Amino acid sequence: MKFFFHLRSLAFLLMTLAYSASAQQGVVIGSNATNPTPTPDANAVLWLIGNGNQGLIVPVVTNTAAVVTPAKGMVVYNAADNTLYYYNGTWTAVGSGSTGGGNTLLKISGNTVSVDPAGTASINLASTAPNANGQLMMWDGTKWTSSAGAAPTNGQFLQWNTAANTWQPVNSPTVSSLTNPMTNPNEMIIGGVSGAPTKLNAPGGPNKVLTTDGAGAPTWNNTLSLGGSLTVTGAVTASSSVSAGSFIGNGNQVTNLDAGKITAGVVPIANGGTGGSTTSAGFVFAGPVSGIGAPSFRALTATDIPALNLSKVAAGTLPVSQGGTGLSATPLAGQLLIGNGTGFTLSTLSVVGGLAISNTAGSIILGTTGNFGAQSLSTTGTLSAGATTVNGDVTTSGYTQMGASAPGLQVLEITGTTATSADGVVNINIGIDQSRIVFSSVYVLDVSSELIPPMYMRTGFPTYAFNYYFAGTTMFIINVDVAPFSSSSVRNRPVRATIFYKP
Repeated sequence: MKFFFHLRSLAFLLMTLAYSASAQQGVVIGSNATNPTPTPDANAVLWLIGNGNQGLIVPVVTNTAAVVTPAKGMVVYNAADNTLYYYNGTWTAVGSGSTGGGNTLLKISGNTVSVDPAGTASINLASTAPNANGQLMMWDGTKWTSSAGAAPTNGQFLQWNTAANTWQPVNSPTVSSLTNPMTNPNEMIIGGVSGAPTKLNAPGGPNKVLTTDGAGAPTWNNTLSLGGSLTVTGAVTASSSVSAGSFIGNGNQVTNLDAGKITAGVVPIANGGTGGSTTSAGFVFAGPVSGIGAPSFRALTATDIPALNLSKVAAGTLPVSQGGTGLSATPLAGQLLIGNGTGFTLSTLSVVGGLAISNTAGSIILGTTGNFGAQSLSTTGTLSAGATTVNGDVTTSGYTQMGASAPGLQVLEITGTTATSADGVVNINIGIDQSRIVFSSVYVLDVSSELIPPMYMRTGFPTYAFNYYFAGTTMFIINVDVAPFSSSSVRNRPVRATIFYKP
């Protein structure tokens, strides 16, 4: 800490306010007495006397840089950081150390502490200065001194040596009361008399159990003997045999046992067993024929067979000799069971003479060739000459031929919508080639809900013109807008076409 600075600049300023004492070569400020109290030091160039609660204010600057040409010894108070500075070639804060080359008030060097700049007033920290790495400062009862000996290495401890009266490094502590009696793997240390350890030998084999009778040292045994109860909260697995006397009580705590481990004895009937290990051929384990009693192995009797529903017979075929049909096939529509001399055959009725037979699912219809009544008709032959009257709808899946030289025909109905624009064209796939078409009829439902044929024209209403044609399997419908025709009333309207075609 540096406190030494020159006050010549300050003294020059203050001398204008002071008076000079005749007996002294210094300046006293704050008293006009001939002999002020306290008496100024004769070596003081300036002596300031206050009233007990006054202090000295040195020049205040906004920043030390504001002093353009500072001189060594100049002192200012910097208002920017509220710090007192002195100039010794550079501005240095009071108490900041040796910055700028000043002196140090307190200095520690080795074992010596200096408390003045010159280092003349010094003391020793310890009576014996440390001279090696790792030495400690210790109090010997009257003074501080350094420990003796080398510095500890990795893993060492510091141990107090009473004879040498110092701390010394040692490799490890020594415990004289404990020794290791174990010499082989798997040996154990157990408590002994008066705390002395006792060696317990290795088990000597796998699956050994450590047991004790409470009177001596524990021993390794192959079996576990319990004088009281054993409580097991988890599963118990036995890798070898378990004696019959190992389990007592009702056995509620014995679970998940493998039945294959039971190799002797017979479970009696009273305990859920059969009471026997052999029986005669054809015998079953059942209750008595009548009454109530213990079950046993015996032959079945007629009373053992209950009345069964035929739905329980799920396999096999009942023969004719047993009242069955001897057949397992599902009958087709119209088939009947017909005897063939040895059994039954599934077959349909056939036509003889002028009868007609219709074999359908669930029914057989007999009639004459002239009148079958209200029924479906299926035949591959030709109806005999004569009149046939059908009252009702006739539906055929084939072609209809009306006349010996007429083609067989089917009818196709097509629907669609005309184009929305003038001269517009729509195409509809009809699914048959144009070469099979015999006749067609096309109508458009106009805006007045009237069916209009192609190229229809009424006087004063030339607004219904459309036409159509076929190409391949496509029907084209065209809006006609060539004067005097117009399609304005049949644009974007429904189309219905009926087409007769041959095979």
